[in-house]
Amino acid sequence: MEYQRYLLPFDTRHMPVEETDVLVLGAGVAGLSASIEAARAGARVLVVNKAALDESNTKWAQGGVAIEQEFDEAAIDEHVGDTLVAGDGLCDEEAV
Repeated sequence: MEYQRYLLPFDTRHMPVEETDVLVLGAGVAGLSASIEAARAGARVLVVNKAALDESNTKWAQGGVAIEQEFDEAAIDEHVGDTLVAGDGLCDEEAV
């Protein structure tokens, strides 16, 4: 049985080549922070992002850590509900 190596056929002899010291995948806060530090250290840095530079998980993160301070069942259930609503269907309910 023979498998295709690539989803689309292409010839690497005709593709542009980019050389870099550091390749950063993602242009969120973590990726850009790493890029800045690498550049300050003298590295040639290339940042690759899957969408526009202003689209990252960092943009959508609400930040912080939410906890329930009242440890009764009703308060915890309300906290879980609030977390799931804020997650807009993206939360792993078991983890929440």
